[in-house]
Amino acid sequence: MMSPKCIFVLFPFLTSVLSAQITITTSDMPLLNDTVRLSIQNGVQGFDPALTGANYTWNFSSLQADMQRVDEFQSVSSTPFAYQLYFNNQLMYPNHKASYAVASPQGMGGFQQFQIEDVYNYFKNSSQKYTQVGFGATINGVPSSVQYNPVDVQYSFPLNYLNTDSSFSVWGLSIPGIGYMGQYIMREDTVDGWGELTTPFGTFNTLRVKSVIHRTDTLNFNNFGFKIPRPVETEYKWLATNGKVPILMLVKTGPMVNATYRDIFRNVTQLGISQNNFIDQLALFPNPASDFVMAEFHSFVSGEVEIGVFSLLGEELINTHYALYSGSNKIVIPLRNISSGMYLLQVRQGKQTKVAKLQVVK
Repeated sequence: MMSPKCIFVLFPFLTSVLSAQITITTSDMPLLNDTVRLSIQNGVQGFDPALTGANYTWNFSSLQADMQRVDEFQSVSSTPFAYQLYFNNQLMYPNHKASYAVASPQGMGGFQQFQIEDVYNYFKNSSQKYTQVGFGATINGVPSSVQYNPVDVQYSFPLNYLNTDSSFSVWGLSIPGIGYMGQYIMREDTVDGWGELTTPFGTFNTLRVKSVIHRTDTLNFNNFGFKIPRPVETEYKWLATNGKVPILMLVKTGPMVNATYRDIFRNVTQLGISQNNFIDQLALFPNPASDFVMAEFHSFVSGEVEIGVFSLLGEELINTHYALYSGSNKIVIPLRNISSGMYLLQVRQGKQTKVAKLQVVK
């Protein structure tokens, strides 16, 4: 049996919770070679993430994970050599010299024109701030390194109740023979609460950070370029002393709320996995649309997906098939031959179908 002393060594922040306002600094962020287990629940219901305040009590003990992942904060020198020039070079790129990297097994998903795989996200932890400096990925089989210029500031230290901050970052890359993709990111942060948080992992004394994120995708495929303003995304992050990563993070996009939280290992029978839940989180933008619409959704499997656009009378106006990737999928559908009106866009994978309303304005 593990002694109380051993438990304290493994989880020094899992001590009894006292109602006291805390301050988050660089020492509360991950260290090199740290690993954290995270549970993920998509489509959280029954909670209002906006509720907050001083000495507040949040109870999320009824969260039920769909899946888990383990993040390892590994040395930059252990990542693919092709990425290291941009993230392990103090002389040429001091602002992008990363403290560590985190592999993303799900990648960044894919467009029908290309796939982004073998993704490593690079982070820098300093006494002043915690930033994502860029990512490395294999794009259509070619290793590519992408710097954020300026970097994406996740936290400015020290973090105290009622602090505010903002940052702007940009990234972009060319894809030979296909075109260009990139993104503008505007982040507005407020430390809007502190108090006691309970999740399936335990009870913690926390500081809460609210981040409102505006993103605009820039895409160019075969000389057809466009910008897509994404729906506003709001992150609610509860941070604890020596917590490494948020004890709980809720991400709200439109009516959809997804949760990621620190957790212990749970087997398949303990996770709320539906064997028929292959695709999830279908979103269309821009909507209303004119010449094109991008359908974005999450998939738990790879394979093929069928996209259909129907009139409200059931007439199928578009039917096409695309490769389906495990993780985030982004599919651009031309609407040049579709007149103004209301339609239904259907995504079908196997026996599962997701449908969203689409308005076309010419």
